[in-house]
Amino acid sequence: MVDFIGHNAPYLALGILLLLFVAFAFEKFPPEVTASGAAALYIVLGLVPEDEVMSVFSNSAPITIGAMFIVSGALVRTGVLDALANLVIARAQDRPILAMIVFFVAAVAASAFMNNTPVVLVLIPVVIRLAASLQIASTRLLIPLSYVAILGGTCTLIGTSTNIIVDGIATESGMEPFSIFEIAPVGLVATLVGSLTLLILGRWLLPHRKTGGGTDSGKETCFLSEITILDGYPHIGTPLGKIADFERDGVQVKGVKRAGQITRNDLGDHVAQRGDAVIVITTTSELLTFVDHSGLRVGMRRTTEADPDTELLTAEAFVTPKRNTVGRSIADLALGRKAGVRVLGAFRHGHIAGADLSSVRLRAADKLLLEGPAEGFRALAETGDVASITEPSGRAYRRRQAPIAIIALLGIVILAALNVMPIGILALVAVAAILLLRCIDSDEAWQSVDGSILVLIFAMLIIGAGLENTGAVELIVDMLTPLLTGLSPFLTLLAVYFVASIMTEAVTNNAVAVVFTPIVIALAAELGVDPRPLAVAVMIAASASFATPIGYQTNTLVYGAGNYRFTDFLKIGVPMNLMVGISASFAISIFFPL
Repeated sequence: MVDFIGHNAPYLALGILLLLFVAFAFEKFPPEVTASGAAALYIVLGLVPEDEVMSVFSNSAPITIGAMFIVSGALVRTGVLDALANLVIARAQDRPILAMIVFFVAAVAASAFMNNTPVVLVLIPVVIRLAASLQIASTRLLIPLSYVAILGGTCTLIGTSTNIIVDGIATESGMEPFSIFEIAPVGLVATLVGSLTLLILGRWLLPHRKTGGGTDSGKETCFLSEITILDGYPHIGTPLGKIADFERDGVQVKGVKRAGQITRNDLGDHVAQRGDAVIVITTTSELLTFVDHSGLRVGMRRTTEADPDTELLTAEAFVTPKRNTVGRSIADLALGRKAGVRVLGAFRHGHIAGADLSSVRLRAADKLLLEGPAEGFRALAETGDVASITEPSGRAYRRRQAPIAIIALLGIVILAALNVMPIGILALVAVAAILLLRCIDSDEAWQSVDGSILVLIFAMLIIGAGLENTGAVELIVDMLTPLLTGLSPFLTLLAVYFVASIMTEAVTNNAVAVVFTPIVIALAAELGVDPRPLAVAVMIAASASFATPIGYQTNTLVYGAGNYRFTDFLKIGVPMNLMVGISASFAISIFFPL
């Protein structure tokens, strides 16, 4: 058996790789699960020596990618992306065309310096709101959002995990590391051509249909609440219309209650005074941001003082149809009163729940945002007054830490451009600063890391090491060399690009990057050409996946959110692949001549 494997190791390794790609295409299991199984098979069959298996985990690319996920998470947590999105929405009504252009340019810019997956995830509900404000179907904008985010990721080394992987493998193969902006000229050409293709062909090829309920996935609940102004609030004596806390896009001021009387007219001119209760309808994240403000009290007054050493939790819960609950006002209801639970906000589907929070008369299925100790929530669950107590859909923004998150990202970009340190080291230092200065909690930081991508990358690195060790890479190169010998440098580049592009449409982009990069480097050596242009071709082609919803994560995100059909991506994606591929290959031939 050992002799059989030894003699046929290259063919066995390629056979497993082929089966892996078939499994990727059928999607019976998640990609990381399938890749892990294939990597385990390589190890068990002895196609990868034990020492090479462990050396895979010293590759800097996955660590860099994980760190950049945390940096991206900090920009979301501190409200940087939310502020950018709201700025665009605010101007959409007055100058809609300009607003759309600014929005998509901002998405490109953000994706160039952040992992584009969280960028798209945050901007999906914004695009849906933008489409509604412009009175067009969101299907006209969601695919373009994914595409421009993909194109933006091709402009810098840190824009997408694919670029970082190719750079890591190329460096291990003896090539000079890529600088952060080295691929920018090629990426900018691809972005410009891709954007023009979208602009020209999108009018006819993008679908125009009403979407289902999936378009609201990711939209936060908007709660009715009261924000009471306390002594320490710095804006006492200032009109509400000039207080930034109440002028944010996610906050609607509906009235002001003073001495039991509610005022609903000229609210922007109302001067804030101690004891005023500002009646608002606001998102979960904005409401929790108010909770963190020491000069404000959110929701109902606590009937019993909580132990200062007790950790207070927030949770969402639905009102159950019990006779002693339904029809009673929140002020009269002892929701965990003895345990110190209080109501921060109330939500009723399709209606404003009441004139103010205290007067809301509860109905079955009303959603409440609650704050209290863990024991209080347990006691509340036992009473049966509420059910389905879960973590809230949003978290408080930490806007005061926003400059820190921005400086951390700029530090990575600028210092990497100046070659002060490798990007991986800079990203780890930035993560340490972000955590120490509380831009993001540690638990949320780890949640922002997409573990499935890291598992996939490590598994594919093991498979790549197996292909190298068994001689399968040499076998592939020997097969391709006669086909490419005699071709002009540009046609060679074009062939490499479109092979990588076609593979990416059927297989995950990171898997293609790991497997194909060592092949093209070895192929360049066999052809006697510089491997750098071919590595750049793999970088761009393995990212620029437009024709299917499974080739790239951002496509998959908008596929569900927009209730698209598979053919919607084919109609606009195939022309995008061709135009971006040809233009990117021309740009590579100019800036990275073979």
